[in-house]
Amino acid sequence: MPQLDKLVGRLRARPPEASFADVHQLLSAYGWSIANEKGSHVTFRKAGELPLVVVKLGGRKVKRTYIARVLERIGLDE
Repeated sequence: MPQLDKLVGRLRARPPEASFADVHQLLSAYGWSIANEKGSHVTFRKAGELPLVVVKLGGRKVKRTYIARVLERIGLDE
């Protein structure tokens, strides 16, 4: 869990960009899974929740706007 705590801390700092692998790891830890991927748009789903779309920049990065949206949906925003 310390690794997940560090990841949460990094993303809560609202960096301009984060790696898609980090965002995917965080969402997977909270029970979300990739339901669909089309181009740069990746849709995550979790039972009982509305779908969450994350846009990848250059196939590897996620912008601050989507990081904030992810944190809000999993309940880690301040």
